[in-house]
Formats: sequence, C-alpha cells, structure tokens
Amino acid sequence: MTKTRIWLSLATGAAAFATVTAVAGIWLVLSRPVAVAEALDGGTVTPLVQALAAALGEALRSLARWL
Repeated sequence: MTKTRIWLSLATGAAAFATVTAVAGIWLVLSRPVAVAEALDGGTVTPLVQALAAALGEALRSLARWL
C-alpha cells in the first residue's frame, strides 16, 4: 500500500467520523433540547455525552427491531 492510499484512507475515516458526530449532535439538539441546555448551562460535557450515547443506543435498538 502506498503512502498516498494510507493517507487517503485515514482522511476518509476522519471525515466519516466527523460527519457522524455532527449529525448525531444535530439530532441530539432536536430530540433532547433540555439535556443540551443543561449541559451548556452547567459547563460540563458529561451529560451531553450521556444523552448522545442514549440517543444513539435508542436509534440502534429501533433499527435492530426494524430489521
């Protein structure tokens, strides 16, 4: 594998991760605005990360039931 292909693969993975994180953040703001407001008011990210993990887990469970 050449260095160019390795860098391209890393860049693609980073872009995919950033996209998924951005979409999940927007979804969290729309689905659980109170959790986001509390996290911003408190100045900590822990409640925000917990709410994001709960929302993603709920989405995965819904997807698994659908399949």
